[in-house]
Amino acid sequence: MENSHRRLQASSTRSPTASASSTSASYDTEAMHTGSGDFTPNHTFDRTAGSHSLAAAGQRERSAPWPLYQWNDARVAWAERFTRTSRASESTGRSGASMATLAADGARVEYSEIGSGEPVVMVHSAPGTGGQWRALSEALKDDYRLLAVNLHGIGETPPWPGPRHMGIDDDARLVRAVAMASGTPLHLVGHSYGGAVAIRVALSSPAQVRSLTLIEPMVYPPLRWAGEDALYIETASFVESFLAVPIGDGAEAAWRQGTDRYHGAGTWAGLPDSTRTVLLARTPIVIERCHAMLSNPTSPDDCRHVQMRTLVLCGDRTGEPERRLSEVVAGLISGCSFGLVEGAGHMSPLTHPAAVAAMLRAHLRGRP
Repeated sequence: MENSHRRLQASSTRSPTASASSTSASYDTEAMHTGSGDFTPNHTFDRTAGSHSLAAAGQRERSAPWPLYQWNDARVAWAERFTRTSRASESTGRSGASMATLAADGARVEYSEIGSGEPVVMVHSAPGTGGQWRALSEALKDDYRLLAVNLHGIGETPPWPGPRHMGIDDDARLVRAVAMASGTPLHLVGHSYGGAVAIRVALSSPAQVRSLTLIEPMVYPPLRWAGEDALYIETASFVESFLAVPIGDGAEAAWRQGTDRYHGAGTWAGLPDSTRTVLLARTPIVIERCHAMLSNPTSPDDCRHVQMRTLVLCGDRTGEPERRLSEVVAGLISGCSFGLVEGAGHMSPLTHPAAVAAMLRAHLRGRP
């Protein structure tokens, strides 16, 4: 392929009961990096007799780790965009988005709104805010009405009040309120923890959700079902270790472990002071979201009951647990499409918004 074109390749997957064929497909993705043009998903997962097969031909090998200079570039981009989109001023004025709040079962939920057209409700990651969708919203606002929810403890959405620990459905209730207020079936997008929340909304309000997009959804139970006990233990142990660190001086050790795990050794030390300050201030609500992730009741059977058109996206440089979990979830949802974001790690909506926007646009234009 000519140098001006970039490739996306489909990653292999396997069932706990049977091996699936390893597959790949390559596409001209020049448009994906400009946020325009069409994109064909890498492959579609089909379920036949309880096993997973990929509707494509060929084979893909796992990408080699990023060279250090690329990791540095990605860390700088992630830190700058995370800090910038975490500021309240970045969700209004300069982005052109308006802010609104509404009541949700006695709670208050804030969300931003920009654009016109079919509604797209977007759910952020555990430490993130609705502002993480700013660049993606800019790319899609001429064709869609983008609503970015602030979950508990973010912006004007109050923190979880307790006394019990927050569950995944408590955040899902906020998203459901925004979805119901849109007044029409909508497209639902969730990233990481937000992907886990989005699945709960899709299961509880299927008539309200026209399509579902999950970007590396953090839904841990299916890993065990797939026989990936080691990856499940690795991921759960990381979350549990975060919970074990006391708030205060000890919180920095937990954040160092987390950011270095997702973005490479030394990431925390290289972050600007402003980024570390934002993250440390979010420790209490992230701890609640860790509890929610570990107690998430979503089962493999729940995933099989997702009926709307679904796309699962994964960065081709993401960690092994996140990559495998994305594959497993995609394999459980009937007819689910799966795509790799070239050059991206776990934070692709922040680091590769144009590519994600192009893939999302193609999915939203599809037909059920």
